[in-house]
Amino acid sequence: MTTKQTNQIYKVLASAEPKEEKTVKLIELGLSESEVRELFNLYETENDVLFTMGVEIECYGVDKAKFAELCRANNVELKIENYNHETSPHFKIVDDSSIIGDNAIECVTPVLKNLAGFDNLKKVCDALNESGAKVNKSTGLHVHTGLQNVDFETYKNCFINYYYLEPAIDKFMARSRRENNAFCRSLKSKSIERIVNAQSKVEIESVFNNDRYHKLNPVSYKRHNTLEFRQHQGTTDYTKIYKWLQVITAFVSWSKKHRLDHFVTEINDIPSGILDKSFKNYYNKRAAALS
Repeated sequence: MTTKQTNQIYKVLASAEPKEEKTVKLIELGLSESEVRELFNLYETENDVLFTMGVEIECYGVDKAKFAELCRANNVELKIENYNHETSPHFKIVDDSSIIGDNAIECVTPVLKNLAGFDNLKKVCDALNESGAKVNKSTGLHVHTGLQNVDFETYKNCFINYYYLEPAIDKFMARSRRENNAFCRSLKSKSIERIVNAQSKVEIESVFNNDRYHKLNPVSYKRHNTLEFRQHQGTTDYTKIYKWLQVITAFVSWSKKHRLDHFVTEINDIPSGILDKSFKNYYNKRAAALS
């Protein structure tokens, strides 16, 4: 896809036109109907604000010099930095002492908000793999989704809905990311009544003892104006990452208007607004592989 095509597609997505008109234009630009559906799952355009994403990829065994060289060759700006939590306009790698393995790093994306950004994410994943990147039980994939257009009720619904969906989500996550991981603790040990009755983000933080190490991080809003999803196991596979980003975006969008009040234990019972049939098939296969 050329830069010109990418910009044209992004312009259509960011417009205030009805979805039907956008669909026609995107197909005219050469996208298939399934590709258009994927884009609408990934992007939210209410009030002309796109969902933004930030991704943190934990891995080890990386030849940093080779990785940096491959990124430069693909016109991706990458910097090697000391460990920090600052949002940067470029991709960066920092050391991470929580990862078991030699040459362990965390690769952090800039804020991703258009097709070019996700194209660069794929280039970075390819470069990581070519540079020897590996994952194990100590690695995770963390995703921050921007809350530019999310009110408090939606924010609260995200915690309530993840609480009730957790048994089903656990099935397509690695066993190391389900119950007893100190870096992505279960929500099920918390009081759902206190979350439901919370009147502010501060009250939700207090339910989790102001601790970010949960599958859904209640502290990232205060620092980054984001909601961080921490449960996914470590991966440098772009397809797995991209699909999880789509699920997160659909989950937040669905949570704007819906609130669960019961546990969902099967992948097929996850609301279709979060996982459509094709995604349920994909994650059922992932669950079988991880069982």
